[in-house]
Parts: sequence; structure tokens; C-alpha cells
Amino acid sequence: MKRNLFSGLDDLDVAQHLIAELHDDLRGRVARAHMLFDLGEELGLEGAMIPGGTIAYRVWIEARNAFINGQFVALVLLCQGLMEHILASQLEGKADPVMLGNKVGAGTTRNRAASAGIISDDELIELDQLEKLRNPFAHYRNINDPEHVDQQATNERRSSDSIFEKSAVFAITLTIKVLSKPSFRLGSF
Repeated sequence: MKRNLFSGLDDLDVAQHLIAELHDDLRGRVARAHMLFDLGEELGLEGAMIPGGTIAYRVWIEARNAFINGQFVALVLLCQGLMEHILASQLEGKADPVMLGNKVGAGTTRNRAASAGIISDDELIELDQLEKLRNPFAHYRNINDPEHVDQQATNERRSSDSIFEKSAVFAITLTIKVLSKPSFRLGSF
């Protein structure tokens, strides 16, 4: 077996670690995969178009994998970024395009998407909530800040893991809800 210059582990050792990692939370992974497949039925038989090019498509693939693998913080970050990409791309790709410029904020994109009828007012509120869920992951919060996950866990008397998971379920559900809209569905003409 060949040893890696940096890790000191040979390939078999690494494979054993990977198998052990896969085994951890296997039931949770299977349950989340089932949930993802069930939610995915909302996309229709032919699936959804992911506007936004390679980046948006890759983010969608990684978001699904993050959900199944229990990488909940990553999932929230990915879903919020994906929503920005697909909404901005949808706005600029319309028959009467809304040109957003090179860099545009998520809030501006969401508001313009709502004004253009791409998302509903309720979805606008939910997307605002997704950004609020993302913010403590992307931006530093002092431990005493009410948005800090440890503060939430203390106030709500539940584990931080359950807060992460709840946020992730909200994020993936909202993402699929938006992607299942007629403007994104394939074969829904």
C-alpha cells in the first residue's frame, strides 16, 4: 500500500475511515434521501431547469448531497446562494429581461423576482427567512446575539443540531418549492 506523504495513512486505512464515516448516521442519511426523493416528486417527471449555468447546477448537486450527508450548515449556505443564482438568471433570461448588472444583492434580486411574478409574495417572505437563517452561518455573531445558534439552543431548550437540521429542512424544501414552479419545470408547457 502506498502511504500519502502528508497523512501517514495508506489507501486501505483511508478507505476504512471512509467506510466508518459512511456508517455513521446511516439511518439518518437514508431517511433524508427518502425525504429528498419525495420532495423531488414536486419537480415533475421531467425535473426542473436550473438557470444560472454551471455554478447553479453544481450548487444544486452539492446541496442535495449536503442534505443527505447531514451537512446542514453547508446546505443552508448553498440553498441561499442557489436561490440568488436561479432568480437572477430567470430575471435576465425572460422575454422582457430585467438586467441586474454584474453584482446585485440577494434582497434586490428577490424583490425584483417577486415584482416580475417569478415568485409569490409568500415565497419572497420565505426567501427572506432563508437569508436570515444563513446570516449567522456566514457572518460572525457574538455568543449573546439572539441569532447565534448556541443562544437559540439555550433559549429554545433544544440541541444546536436540531436547529441546524430544522434550518436545512426548511432550506431544501423551499428550494424545491421554487424549482417546482411552472417557470422552472421541464415539460410543463
